[in-house]
Amino acid sequence: MRILQATVILLLLFSSLSGCSRPSSDSEGISKNMVSEQSSMSKEPIGTADAEGYIIDKTENSLTIVWYVQQKDVTTKTKKEILDIAKPNALTASYSETNNFEIGDSVLIWTTGKYDDSNPRQGAATKVTLVSKADES
Repeated sequence: MRILQATVILLLLFSSLSGCSRPSSDSEGISKNMVSEQSSMSKEPIGTADAEGYIIDKTENSLTIVWYVQQKDVTTKTKKEILDIAKPNALTASYSETNNFEIGDSVLIWTTGKYDDSNPRQGAATKVTLVSKADES
């Protein structure tokens, strides 16, 4: 009888704890902002953007974007401070059309869905659209 009681207790304990495991990290996704499975599977932007954030750095061929940060932090803190605040919500994306963007601009970004796991993550943008200019945010 005691063996049966112990078995029932263990089964109840196991079933109640099975839903409590921590979700594994998704090395393919940027964050919870990665919403459109369809857009990350295609090279062409389809549906919802992969992320919305602020540009904190740009070069001729890339943009560094962070999200879940305040716009005032983007304009008042160093790149390293912003990346520390945003971690892991940052992406440096290769993109050839960076001329129309400035640091502090709010943008939507579509990506290929493939990222190097670093801080910030590295990937390729298929499309970036302006939400608002830095001075309008």
